[in-house]
Amino acid sequence: GLSLVNETHLIEEDLSLTTVENAIRTAEILMSRKNVEEVTIVTGEYHMARSMMTFEMVFERLFAKRGLRKPALV
Repeated sequence: GLSLVNETHLIEEDLSLTTVENAIRTAEILMSRKNVEEVTIVTGEYHMARSMMTFEMVFERLFAKRGLRKPALV
């Protein structure tokens, strides 16, 4: 079928047990790639607000720690 997303752009991080761990692992994956400008978080509606706040906090700390520009979360 028709795919609107290039599968090479997808990251499915399924080893984490918590949202914080997921954000850390995802940040590490993204930092190993160059020039990631935008990240779309996909989760259930119930988890979205907490996930966005957690990813924002973790990304802010980890990307800044390495002197990298944090990608925008959408």
